[in-house]
Amino acid sequence: MELSLEQKQAVKTWISGGMKLVEVQKLLNEKFGINMTYMEVRFLVDDLDISMPDPSSAETSAAQPAAADAQEPAQQEPAQQEPQAQGILVEVNPVQRPGVLTGGTVRFSDGVQATWELDAEGRLQLGGIAEDYRPSQDDIMDFQQKLRTILSGNM
Repeated sequence: MELSLEQKQAVKTWISGGMKLVEVQKLLNEKFGINMTYMEVRFLVDDLDISMPDPSSAETSAAQPAAADAQEPAQQEPAQQEPQAQGILVEVNPVQRPGVLTGGTVRFSDGVQATWELDAEGRLQLGGIAEDYRPSQDDIMDFQQKLRTILSGNM
């Protein structure tokens, strides 16, 4: 799928403003009607040669409003919802890989993002994170509860 110059510029602005790939994925769908998987968004960012901001500097840039935020108030909604969550964010990918029952992304309370997959044998796997990373016990319990809630509505 080829994006217009305006759409590419919007993605660059969102990323430079500190948005995460999941947020960019949602905005592409909401603003332009473009439905992309998380991986497609990741490849898009790579193709556009956009470097993701350092997570430690993202906190300081989040305090500064981006130019796109001033133009479109709808973009302020995700930022306003973040502090209310105070936990983890679990999402299901709209398109699943072969051999996977379901999968998606998770953002833990410490800001670490990972992918998750549930295979046909009921095994849950996390990916896209350092091997030595261990989420807190509260995050694990919150993740399991949110996953149960999501899956009971989707299956």
